[in-house]
Amino acid sequence: MYTAPCVVEGYLSQRNTLYRVNLATGQNSTVYTSTDSGTNDGINSLALNPLDSYLYATIRGVDPEVMVRVSFDGRLQRLFNLPSGRKFYVGDFTPDGSFWTGSQSNGWQWIKVNFAPGTANYSTVVQTGTASLPASPFNTNNGGIQDWAYVPGAGQNLFAPFSDSTGATTLYSFSLSTLSWATVGNVGAFGTTVANAKWNAVWASNDGFLYGSEGNTGQIWKFTIRNGIGSQFIVTGPPSQLADGARCWSNTTAIGA
Repeated sequence: MYTAPCVVEGYLSQRNTLYRVNLATGQNSTVYTSTDSGTNDGINSLALNPLDSYLYATIRGVDPEVMVRVSFDGRLQRLFNLPSGRKFYVGDFTPDGSFWTGSQSNGWQWIKVNFAPGTANYSTVVQTGTASLPASPFNTNNGGIQDWAYVPGAGQNLFAPFSDSTGATTLYSFSLSTLSWATVGNVGAFGTTVANAKWNAVWASNDGFLYGSEGNTGQIWKFTIRNGIGSQFIVTGPPSQLADGARCWSNTTAIGA
């Protein structure tokens, strides 16, 4: 099994292919297309563990879905089954090696997995629960939250953008302290994106920003999280479906430097 380099670019999974995406220019390159059986429906909930540098993900298209460790050459190590009847498609790590994923199937269920090497209960689900969703327009037929990310310096939270049918986009946070959702704020109506935008890949930077890719258009936006909220269009990257994002947020090189 091979670890993933801690590069300034973001990683983007689309079905069973992993890309490396420059979040400032939109340029991208293929890392691999997995030949592992059972991945045609997608590798999702992609995240990079800051403690061991491996990528972790869930495999969709099967029930129950499967938690996997992803080698940088496309091989998968199947670890354990997730709860049945659920589709998990968000994922990120916190600095302590905890992997957080969630499912909106029949209400929001979150799961915390311990991937801190050398600790008790390693590679097991250590906590799970449910959380009420924020008010409309969050819980609509637009697929809801597609990905979330831990943003350094922005507290114990996972952040996610969501756009409604008018293009109005709101940032939400899931608190890892209270285990509940909160509205961060509205960041505007993006006239250059399609209605019902799907933010199916997000990445965090070490300097406190959240980057999101709108899957239908490939547009990459930068969201301010610390010291107020805001948004800025950056560039058009690759459109994507059945996709997810991961990044080594401990990389201190500024995106676009």
